[in-house]
Amino acid sequence: TTRGSIASVAEELGTRRARVLSRYGLYEAADRWDEAFGPKTPMAQAAPATCVSCAFLIPMAGSLKQAFGVCANEFGPADGHVVSLAYGCGGHSEAAVMPKPVKPAEHALDTMRVDEYALRPERDGGSVPSEPDGDSEDLGHS
Repeated sequence: TTRGSIASVAEELGTRRARVLSRYGLYEAADRWDEAFGPKTPMAQAAPATCVSCAFLIPMAGSLKQAFGVCANEFGPADGHVVSLAYGCGGHSEAAVMPKPVKPAEHALDTMRVDEYALRPERDGGSVPSEPDGDSEDLGHS
C-alpha cells in the first residue's frame, strides 16, 4: 500500500476497513440501545445497582465504550444485549444472595399431645403410706 491511501490509514487506526460507521450512525445506534436497555427503563429505575459496577458487563471497544457494554449474565433480562452503563437489573453480580430460611425451632410446649393427669392421687402411689400401720411407732407428729 502507498502512504496516505485509505487502506494504510485504516490499518494504522487498527480497523483494517476502508469505511467506518459515521458519527450520525453511532448516535442513532446509541439512542436505540439506550431506549431498550438504558437508565430510563422501569427495570433500571428499580434496580439496586447499575451495570457499570457489575462483573457480568463485558466492555465494548471504540468510542461507545464509555457509555455501553454487553451483558453476559445468562439469568439477566439483557443477556447478550448491548446495555447502557447506567442500566441495571436484579441480576447484578453484587446483589445479595438470599440465604435459605432458618428452620424454626421445635415448640417448647407440645400442644399436639394430651397428657393424662389423675384428679386424685392413687391410694398407694406415694412413698409414705396414707394410713399408718398398726405396728408403726408414734413419732409425735400430727
